[in-house]
Amino acid sequence: MRGGWSLAICEVDLKVGGTYRYVWRKSDGTEMGMGGVYREIVRPERIVCTKLFDDPWYSGDALEARGVARSYDKLAELLAEA
Repeated sequence: MRGGWSLAICEVDLKVGGTYRYVWRKSDGTEMGMGGVYREIVRPERIVCTKLFDDPWYSGDALEARGVARSYDKLAELLAEA
């Protein structure tokens, strides 16, 4: 749980053209959901996907490129703490 939010739904089909969906839930029942489609996967360099929140504050969907190395660094940090 981070900031009072927990990950209630995590569905991932990690392939080009695959989709993902996340829903976070607060203890008071408030939910925030979002999902998208994977456009490009270059292991271990980047993942490019669309991003659309259930209640978007912008029009259309956003395109996001993620640096996978940051995720590996964070995972290594968490494992070292365990």
